[in-house]
Amino acid sequence: MTAPYIIAEAAQGFEGNPALASLLVRGASAAGADAIKFQIVVADEIAVPDHSYYDLYCRHEMPLEAWAKIRADAKAAGIDLVTDVYGPKGLEIARAINVDGIKLHSLTFFEDVLTRSVLDTEKPVYVSIGGVTNEEIDTYVRQFQLVERGNVTILFGYQAEPTPIDRNNLARMAALRSLTGLEIGFQDHTEGTGPDTVTLSAVALGLGVRLFEKHIT
Repeated sequence: MTAPYIIAEAAQGFEGNPALASLLVRGASAAGADAIKFQIVVADEIAVPDHSYYDLYCRHEMPLEAWAKIRADAKAAGIDLVTDVYGPKGLEIARAINVDGIKLHSLTFFEDVLTRSVLDTEKPVYVSIGGVTNEEIDTYVRQFQLVERGNVTILFGYQAEPTPIDRNNLARMAALRSLTGLEIGFQDHTEGTGPDTVTLSAVALGLGVRLFEKHIT
C-alpha cells in the first residue's frame, strides 16, 4: 500500500514576508509533512486593479530571489515544495526555482493555455476541482489526456474554510476515481481546532486516498 503524502497548505499565509515563509517551511517539516505548498501571487493574474483585494494581493508578491530562498529552505528541511500558479508569471517563477509540483487551483480550471503550460513542465500536477461539474471534469481529463500522462492527481475538497462536516461528501471520492481514472487527493479544510481535524482524513484514507492537503495556517 502506498504511504500517504501530506501537503502542508500554507497558501498565502506568508503574507508577502520571506521570513514568515521560512518559518512556515520549518513548521511543516517539524509537523512531519512531506511537502509545503505556497501560492505564488502575482496580483494581476488573480484580480483586476479595482478589485477590493487587489492591493492585498500586491502586498503578497515576492521577487524571484525570495522564492529561491524558500526553495533552498525546503530542501534543507527535507520536504518538497509545491506551488499554486495563476498565470504565466507565476509559472515562470515556479519553473525558475524548480518546484517539486504545481497545483492548478479551481479558479484556473478553464484556463486552457495555463493548464497546458503547467502540464508541459512534466512536474507532478495537482488539479483542484472544487465547484466543477462531473461533465466538465470528464471533458478536461479527455482534452488534456491526463490518464496517459501519469503524473496528475485530482484534488477534491469543498472550497470554504473551515468546511462544515456535512459539506465534505467523501462518498464522491470513488465516483471521481471511476470517472477520471486518476488518483484522487483530499483537500481537508476541516476546522483545525475542532473534533474532526484528523477523523475526516482518516476516513478518506480508508476510502483509498493517499494524497492529503491540510492547512498549516
